[in-house]
Amino acid sequence: MTVLLLTLGAPGCGKSTQARLWQQTGPRGPHAQARVRVNRDELRAMLHGADSALSGADGDRGAEDRVTIAQRAAVSSLLIAAVDVVIDDTNIRPGVLAGWVDLAHQVGAEPVVWDHRHVPVDVCLARIAQRVAGGGRAVPESVVRRLHAEAAELVIPASVRLHNRARVS
Repeated sequence: MTVLLLTLGAPGCGKSTQARLWQQTGPRGPHAQARVRVNRDELRAMLHGADSALSGADGDRGAEDRVTIAQRAAVSSLLIAAVDVVIDDTNIRPGVLAGWVDLAHQVGAEPVVWDHRHVPVDVCLARIAQRVAGGGRAVPESVVRRLHAEAAELVIPASVRLHNRARVS
């Protein structure tokens, strides 16, 4: 069955690092199930320019709506084509996780949550500082702390399988 893997966690918790590893270590060969990664920040930069990736959800509402349209269209089309997809966004905002779970069910895919909420906020902040030192994207400390707290309150639907953190499969 085709899988929609949904990461869950604050910025800096390792979502994208693990998603890239999952993508790269997938089965190979002509009959292997394809794996792709879909990321809002990268779609935002592609659609609206590199600087727009820094503004995120605090930016232009119309631009964010276009990112959502592109993301949902890409994910839906890929799942219908029997391609496994990982969405390595925070997936914390109200209704986002449930919306992806509903989409997976609509197209006959299995939604799986990869829960990164166990990563302490101080570790997230340290990882972001390392990322910034290497020329990567910054996320304000207040945003990281707020999203970390919001993530802790999010309830994962009981019907959704949790990904095993011990292995990337």
